[in-house]
Amino acid sequence: MKLFKQTRELTEIEQKFLKDIKDDAEFEPISVLKWGQIMATILLNTIKAVEKKFGKKGQRICKNVSFDYGMKLGQESSKYLKPLLPEKIDEKNQVETWLKILSWMNRNIYASPDSVKLVNKDEGYFDIIWCPHQDIYSARDCRIQRWVVSGFMAGVISSLQDVLKERYSGADFSNFLNMNVEVTELIPKGAETCHFKVWKRKPGEDQVWEKYSKKLEDREMKELGKK
Repeated sequence: MKLFKQTRELTEIEQKFLKDIKDDAEFEPISVLKWGQIMATILLNTIKAVEKKFGKKGQRICKNVSFDYGMKLGQESSKYLKPLLPEKIDEKNQVETWLKILSWMNRNIYASPDSVKLVNKDEGYFDIIWCPHQDIYSARDCRIQRWVVSGFMAGVISSLQDVLKERYSGADFSNFLNMNVEVTELIPKGAETCHFKVWKRKPGEDQVWEKYSKKLEDREMKELGKK
């Protein structure tokens, strides 16, 4: 029985994995999730230890490593995202286009099934229905995922910029990039889903995602008494 819709080609190691477990009755596939949770917990604890020992400098190193790897993921994912882009991008489908990109990331990078809704041409949202880390990360711990997301989006934009510019019919391409994303509800805080609001950034409006990420980073340093 097919359990998922394949949205990218399998890597060599993934193909080998599926082949090797096909006839292995003693192998429990859920162990892949458990292994991922182990590594996620180790990463979180490592970042906390580095921040505690080295303060802002240590945090910056962790942030840069996470961002750089996220950017690599975004660049590698662009070949799968390109077919999702409409042939013509304008103000009417700008938010919808971003929602498609973000939903692909949710499902293929974060292994998180989601529910997406376009409210109107200026606003939409998506809900993370289930997250692999929802039972092992606190709402506070989710901050480190923001670095990867920022890197992923930077990688996508850098790789697809020429295609996006070519298909964008607006007068100023920078308008296409002027989007805001905000997390308003989190599963680790007791919500049924992690709720993300996506909308066109208005003139003079702050970049909410990056501003809040900075706030969370500064909070950690303040509570650790670090600079």
